[in-house]
Amino acid sequence: MFPDLARSGGSPFGRCRTRDRVLLLLSFKAGLRAREIALATWMMVPGADGAVGDALDLRDAASNGRGGGRAIPLNAELRTALAELHAERKPAPRDRIAALGAGDPAGGPS
Repeated sequence: MFPDLARSGGSPFGRCRTRDRVLLLLSFKAGLRAREIALATWMMVPGADGAVGDALDLRDAASNGRGGGRAIPLNAELRTALAELHAERKPAPRDRIAALGAGDPAGGPS
């Protein structure tokens, strides 16, 4: 998806390259809105043994708030990127996917 990055060897994303890639893919491949991306937590991507699952279970609080949430299938590229970020961060289930990392107030429970 990012051919120019592969050729240049550099990253316009800075220190949070994997996280920023995940955020872009959540928008482009899963169709999430900014609020949904900001409020998505790791417990919303359940899989076996703590792995990333096949769908994002967007809760009512993170979605529009009217329909009780929705389940969004994960594109293979997005699922792989989420798995990489999860392996890098080893987050708690209630941590937000969009958190910058340790010490980020957005990383804690919503």
